[in-house]
Amino acid sequence: MNRTEGSDTRPVLAILCNCPDPKSGRSVLRDAVGDQAVEQFRTLCLDLLQKELPLLHDIYDLAICPSREEDREWVELKFPYAEYVIPQPEGAQGERLHTIVQALRTMGHEKVVVLGADCPSLPMHYLRVIRRLFRDKDAVIGPTQNGDVYVFGVGKDVPELESVHWGSADTFGELASVLSRHGMKLGIAPPWYRVTDEHAFHRAAEDLQISHSLARQQFGMWIESVVEGGMEVGKEWGDRSLYS
Repeated sequence: MNRTEGSDTRPVLAILCNCPDPKSGRSVLRDAVGDQAVEQFRTLCLDLLQKELPLLHDIYDLAICPSREEDREWVELKFPYAEYVIPQPEGAQGERLHTIVQALRTMGHEKVVVLGADCPSLPMHYLRVIRRLFRDKDAVIGPTQNGDVYVFGVGKDVPELESVHWGSADTFGELASVLSRHGMKLGIAPPWYRVTDEHAFHRAAEDLQISHSLARQQFGMWIESVVEGGMEVGKEWGDRSLYS
């Protein structure tokens, strides 16, 4: 898609997403809440992003990065306002991240912020805080309480990211070390969490329901109903959106 005027002077926000796919592999969350709940959760995360990302278009260009090339058309229809749709390449996570960041820098964006779609309760103003941190920092990391990261951004040449053990208790420390070794001034964003296990699933239900956003409240109530076992996910919800 066409870039917006002045996009070369501001960061691009790249959203990594797993589109609903009942054939995708096992995960801690999938084992805890079931296949149908996870697939609907992914759908609702993307629905919420579809509503909320335009609120950031004054400070970021947007790139949506689905996990598979075959999801490109689906994503383009869902996010028509995004400047870019860049499917993630095959390979280990570090390789995929490096390729995406480098591609966006090649397109003229000096600063690239990468966020996973599995953080539906993330306060939107955190992304504005990250934008402000970039005023005098070369890189920004958002840590989780279990040692992982939920967001990171770089504003210089992309260091090698393959050595980092992504999605582990060592991710934050290893990524901070890599960025520091490359001479980057590092900013730390407020801590948050990714919804990757049952505990985070429960926490997201609580955090979303106390939001001022009706869409977030509805999402939180849906999660709570799944946790309490009061909804037959596949039968009652199927693939439809909460917000339609």
